[in-house]
Amino acid sequence: MKFLPKHRDYALEISVLRLLKSVGIDMEVSVYWNPRLQTTLGMAHITVKKITLNPKLKKLFPEEIDKVLRHELAHLITGHRFGRRKIKAHGPEWHQACVDIGIPNESRCHTLPIQRRTLKRKFFYECPSCHTRLDRVRPVNKKKKIACIKCCKIHNHGKYHENFRFIQLPIAA
Repeated sequence: MKFLPKHRDYALEISVLRLLKSVGIDMEVSVYWNPRLQTTLGMAHITVKKITLNPKLKKLFPEEIDKVLRHELAHLITGHRFGRRKIKAHGPEWHQACVDIGIPNESRCHTLPIQRRTLKRKFFYECPSCHTRLDRVRPVNKKKKIACIKCCKIHNHGKYHENFRFIQLPIAA
C-alpha cells in the first residue's frame, strides 16, 4: 500500500501561534496532515511540538478541524506548562488548557462517525500468582521483564519481582 507524504499546513500553524499568544505562551508548533492516520483524528507530539491531523477531516468534517486542532494543542500546552511530569493525558491540567483556548467542554474522544479499527489480540500472558491475564496484539519484548503490577504492589512495595513475571500462554490455533 502506497502512502502519500505528510503535508505541512502553514496556515494552521499561524492559527496555533495566535492561540498560544492568547494564553501567553511563546512556542513554535508545526502542523501536518498525515494520510497514514486511519481512525485517529489528531495526535500531539509533545517532545517535538508537532500536531498531526487526519486528512479525512478536510473531506468529511471541515467544520471540526479547528476543534481537533485545539484539542491537540491543549496537549502541547499541558506539556509546556508541566514538562515531563506524570500527568494524565486528559486530566485536569489538560481540561484547564482546553478552557484557556476556548473549548471548555471538550471530551477525551471524538464522536465523529469514523470507523474504529479493532486489532486481534494473539499473544496472551498470565501472572503465576493471581492469574491476571494480559492480552496483547504484539508479543512482549523478550529483553524486557514485565510483571503483574497488582501483585508487585501487594507483595513487594510496587517494585518488580521475578515471582510475578508474566508467563506467555500457548497461542490458541
